[in-house]
Amino acid sequence: MYDKEMIVIDTAWMIRNDGRPFPIKHHIYADPEDGEDILCAGEWLYLHTICMQTRIMILRMLVLWTRLDWDGVFSYHRLLDYAEENAGFFPTASFIKSIEKPLADLNHMMSVTLSEDDESKLEKYYEMTLDQLNQEFLRARYGGMYDTEDGCKDVIFRISSAGFDWYPIIYCFVKNCSLPIETVTIVRDAEATGMDNARYRCSDGAALYDRMPIDMFLSERKNGLPKQHLYIMRGGMKPEDRSLYAKLYEGKSIVDVMQVSKEKSVRTKLNKLREEENRMVT
Repeated sequence: MYDKEMIVIDTAWMIRNDGRPFPIKHHIYADPEDGEDILCAGEWLYLHTICMQTRIMILRMLVLWTRLDWDGVFSYHRLLDYAEENAGFFPTASFIKSIEKPLADLNHMMSVTLSEDDESKLEKYYEMTLDQLNQEFLRARYGGMYDTEDGCKDVIFRISSAGFDWYPIIYCFVKNCSLPIETVTIVRDAEATGMDNARYRCSDGAALYDRMPIDMFLSERKNGLPKQHLYIMRGGMKPEDRSLYAKLYEGKSIVDVMQVSKEKSVRTKLNKLREEENRMVT
């Protein structure tokens, strides 16, 4: 028989936009001003993303980081030593070992010498890594916003994406969760968006998803996020912005969208969509 204290119950997840939940001790974030912190988040994203182009982008980011930090030269063994010496503050040594071959292959494919715009290119990789993390994953916790508290039976979903319809995924998660959920809360993720304590509204535009009783939540028969949300997102955009919205609504990755579009244009439109999404919450 197991000791009750040894039984670990999952109460926090990063939920991917295909509906798959990944149990986690602490939600994945990164300081946008700290390159090594972003590389750590990049490790988790590489291992859990569904997008191959995202993995390739993270490899490019890691190779470019080493070159810029180490006089233009990529050295796998030096990178591995650095990871071992900086455990907890850099991608893990086991991760570096697992990507030895793709790192070497990519290093050979990249330009032999550094160029003047490589630093700005690395900054773009940092931005895209955080963009993709926030777009592809939803943060969820049972029992509290940031910590699981005894007696709290609220499940909280924190949305940081733009344009993607998380409602069906949230609904299925709540419906199939084995924990004794009593209420449901859906918020804009404050850490990722700067929107503190901002709740999403129900489809009738009146009630908030703020500790909504689970029976009431499960009785909803809408197939997406509240109509008000969809109306604001689509009705408030210029025609040239709708193509990007359609891609994000379908669950396309930020990295894939950047590959086929002018990056500067996409970045501007993406920021607009985030502002729209921020305005729709209360």
